[in-house]
Amino acid sequence: MDFEWDDEKAALNQTNHGVRFDYACHVFGDVNRIERYQRRGGEDRWQVIGRIEDNVYVVIIHERNLPSGETTIRIISARRATSDERKHYYKNRSQF
Repeated sequence: MDFEWDDEKAALNQTNHGVRFDYACHVFGDVNRIERYQRRGGEDRWQVIGRIEDNVYVVIIHERNLPSGETTIRIISARRATSDERKHYYKNRSQF
C-alpha cells in the first residue's frame, strides 16, 4: 500500500492528537480492522478503526486513484479511539 498526506496537516494532527501519520499507517496491518464509508464535503472517505500495538486508533482516509491505475491512501486524520469506539471495535471486529 502507498500512503500520502499533507505535511502541515500531519504536524497539526500530531500536535492535536499525538499521533504521527506514518505511525497511523500501521492500522492497515490489523486484519480485524473495521472500515466504514463516509461522505464529507463531496469526498468519499473511510473511517478505519484498528489496533496498533496495544491501542485502538481511528484513522480517516481517502483513496486516490492514480493515472497509473494504482491506488494511494491519503491520510486525513488519526487519533486514539474513544471508549465507545474501542467497545465497538472489540464487539464487531472480524474473528480470524
